[in-house]
Amino acid sequence: IFTGAGSGTIDYATGTTSVDFTANVGAGNAIIITYTYVENPIETALQIFDFQDRLVILRPTYTGGTVFPRRIQISGTGAFSDYFVGQAPGAGFIDIPSDGWIQGAAFNRDDLLIFTENNVWALKYTNNDVVPFVLEKKDGSKGSRAPFSVRTYLNRTMGAGKQGLIISDGYQVQRMDKKIPDFVLDEVNNDKFGLCCCHEVDRDNDMYMLYPEPAATQNTRILYMSFDEDNFSIFRLPLSCMGEFLTQFAITW
Repeated sequence: IFTGAGSGTIDYATGTTSVDFTANVGAGNAIIITYTYVENPIETALQIFDFQDRLVILRPTYTGGTVFPRRIQISGTGAFSDYFVGQAPGAGFIDIPSDGWIQGAAFNRDDLLIFTENNVWALKYTNNDVVPFVLEKKDGSKGSRAPFSVRTYLNRTMGAGKQGLIISDGYQVQRMDKKIPDFVLDEVNNDKFGLCCCHEVDRDNDMYMLYPEPAATQNTRILYMSFDEDNFSIFRLPLSCMGEFLTQFAITW
């Protein structure tokens, strides 16, 4: 929707413009409408983050269904925060130089930790408007296979991979399931591994991972992880997701 000498709409996919003018346009007067057409507009993405006044989009899908599995798309800043093309300062993309799709990400301190299937990368802010972000590889042998398993709690970011559960403090990546090293291989349906979903409970310093048992087509169990005591247990609850909610209450003036 736009306004000016009239009001109307623009179809950004086709460029079709419709305008209702506030006053009659005199015969012979030119009507000039300008806009910037973005090639391959983004239709959807795996995840979107607000990072230093820019939108950072992971694994975008462009018009026509073309997926870029290792792409980090970066917008401009300020008035250009919804522009992803070159005329917006700093806008553009970074393709992760490794195999495997981007599986999930979460902030850890000042960085965005990005988990691919086999690696962990940190997207770091440079404080430079021309090149606002750089990539730094944190691990080349561990990764995640479940987008909703990547969570940060107490400055530690965890992710679930088919070889095991991993965790990073933003500097190093290591296994966090040494007490249950075969859990992922023996207890989780690898064909439905992407259903694994993690969430923390702040008051208890606990992390929960919902997962499907072998042969199950949906999450049927919860792996309980205590960050304080470094122990594990299993709850037999078939939950699909976890999160916070706010209870409405009357406001006293």
